[in-house]
Amino acid sequence: VVLGVLAGAAFLRWSTQDQTRRGIGVVLLALVALTVFQRRRGRRGRAPAPVRTAYGALAGFTTMVANAGGPVTSMYFLACRFSVAATAWFFFAVNLVKLPFTVSMGLIRPEHLALDLVLAPVVVLAALAGRRLAARLPLRVFEPLVIATTVIAAVPMVL
Repeated sequence: VVLGVLAGAAFLRWSTQDQTRRGIGVVLLALVALTVFQRRRGRRGRAPAPVRTAYGALAGFTTMVANAGGPVTSMYFLACRFSVAATAWFFFAVNLVKLPFTVSMGLIRPEHLALDLVLAPVVVLAALAGRRLAARLPLRVFEPLVIATTVIAAVPMVL
């Protein structure tokens, strides 16, 4: 993931907004295709280490480049068979790694902190609601939802 964040920071320095959007869309659709292919081949166990490493690097890259790490991370967690609850801790750690880069690029500025404080309770409430929903949602329903919502998010990025 750290390698992906570093690559994403470098990519942001030299790419246009349009290149970034399309690149993220292509990455997401490729990961969906890989995940569906693995599922159809019957690979239900934990993904091999190289696959997990690739997902992790792409998750770091997409979250750094477009704050769009959610779909890739969901695909990564499906591939690794991590629990849904691991998402919050994952993004906490990744966002700490991203912080120096986002501050140095001017993406986070002091004037944003007031809005962050206003939105923090909404984030906490949404996280609690998500936790309750995740506890009730069977994996056989969750996986297709993750794949479908990833495609829905990615297709407009590519077009």
